[in-house]
Amino acid sequence: MSFMPQWPNLRPRATDPLWFNVDKPIDDEEEVEKLETMNQAWKDRVKALYSDQIPIGKSASDFRGSEEEDDEEEEEEGEGEEEEESDTHEEEEEEFDEIDMEVSYTHQQQRSSPTDTPTDPVSIRMVTTSRYS
Repeated sequence: MSFMPQWPNLRPRATDPLWFNVDKPIDDEEEVEKLETMNQAWKDRVKALYSDQIPIGKSASDFRGSEEEDDEEEEEEGEGEEEEESDTHEEEEEEFDEIDMEVSYTHQQQRSSPTDTPTDPVSIRMVTTSRYS
């Protein structure tokens, strides 16, 4: 009399093709090179398709100017950058000058080292003056 096991054998057969195809050798460098080549071809195709179109926000005269004019403009911009920075700093300082702060203490202030006594609550209220009022 032959006896059948109650549970099936969970080990794979020695010739199961699913187990042998899992670890196929793959050349990662070749795959990356193929993807980079495809990406560069896509970029070149897009560049060729849309090279004659003018960018948004530019007019035809702005976009198709001579290279000499562009070089001159870049030189002029480089010279004026230092002046522009100083202007912006002055504007920022003016904005800070307009902010007034009022500080009120809840009790009489003591003159001592900050580490000697615990600090007491101080309320600070910012008052801004409007330019247009």
